[in-house]
Amino acid sequence: MRSILRALLVASLASASIGCGSGDRTGIALDGAVASDAPRSDADAVDAGTVVSDGGAVDAGPTDRPEDYPEDPFAGLTALSGTPPVYRGTSTFGDGAGLFLVWAPPDYTRDRQWPLIVYLHGGGNATDTAESLASGEADLGAFVRSDGGSSFVWMAAVVRVSGSYHAWGMEQNALDMIDGVREVNRLFRVDDTRTYLTGTSMGGGGVATLSWILPHAFAAFGPVVGYYWNDILPAPDLGGVPYRILAGALDTPPSQPFDRLGLAREFSMLCETAGASVELLVMDGVGHSYPFDQIGMMNTFFLAHSLATPTDWEAARADADAILPLFAM
Repeated sequence: MRSILRALLVASLASASIGCGSGDRTGIALDGAVASDAPRSDADAVDAGTVVSDGGAVDAGPTDRPEDYPEDPFAGLTALSGTPPVYRGTSTFGDGAGLFLVWAPPDYTRDRQWPLIVYLHGGGNATDTAESLASGEADLGAFVRSDGGSSFVWMAAVVRVSGSYHAWGMEQNALDMIDGVREVNRLFRVDDTRTYLTGTSMGGGGVATLSWILPHAFAAFGPVVGYYWNDILPAPDLGGVPYRILAGALDTPPSQPFDRLGLAREFSMLCETAGASVELLVMDGVGHSYPFDQIGMMNTFFLAHSLATPTDWEAARADADAILPLFAM
């Protein structure tokens, strides 16, 4: 059965449009400028009129005009804890029920483009959406108020279907994440050649899985202390895809119930074999946690990478929707 599943996944991954026009990537100079003012070319843009998407929501399409974005992107969202606060919203895409969390720097303005970090929360023991929401809010709030967080717009998806350490590999949760990205792109002036995916624990495993399903939708991947499902699907062609993988040297028995460090090493090797550019950092003295002194360095790594063409998130959603149901076999 597993060989049949792998064959189906190989065929699906080969035929998927993987969310953007190409897998080409570019490095950018770290000169302190974290927001891009470069206009997109006509060839990279779509009509900034409207495109009716699934669920009746509307994709505005890539645009470089400040007036196409709300002056107050937080209007209609719910402020949660912290200063400046994390906000909660519901995506207008998909079935209109996917929750997301978003944070933007105090100096956010629609007058320029901003890179976006998408965070997948942990919490494999969460049994309902409320617990997942609390986990996501606590994690995201801690990250954005730590060193390096002010350079980006941050978004966290919220698991809707839980009860599994592989929750981010479940179709509904992955689609909710993509729909959350689409909603944040509608509200905030995000540079969609510079969208990055990170996550911890269950979320780190989700980053790994989704990086093999949508390898060219994100500019770089940063899984942290993840539980890696290395045998659930074959690695696609990852030529040039950048990873920075953080693993705890103590995230292994007997101090932990799972050998996440061993799984991280295996995942790193599989990605390198598939052509990815991988940096594996094993953190001394760290178990199953995210040391906040690493956030700034992860963000610096992200800013060094961008896509040559903007991601088409509607196409990325279609790819995920086609591939993820195979996991249910």
